[in-house]
Amino acid sequence: TKGLPDDCYELTTLRKFRDEYLSKQECGKCEIAHYYQVAPAIVKIITAGNDRSVVFCKIYDELVLPCIKMIESYDMAGAHNLYRNYVRALEKQYLNN
Repeated sequence: TKGLPDDCYELTTLRKFRDEYLSKQECGKCEIAHYYQVAPAIVKIITAGNDRSVVFCKIYDELVLPCIKMIESYDMAGAHNLYRNYVRALEKQYLNN
């Protein structure tokens, strides 16, 4: 939606967070696996909707940018909590989980 390259700052920062912080937390690998299990289904449902650009921009503004700011401020726990809660909310909204 944003037209950013796969190696943009945001994705590079989030991947580093995943690999260097989240994967080392208790249940971190489980959370990562869960994300890769549910994210494609959530994205598919959002993409099929007429408001997909609005929804993806909202996710970018409410999840991606705040997580990046927290990571830059070394608030890894805050970024982790926001990520976990936001993904859970997306699951409830789009997958009824």
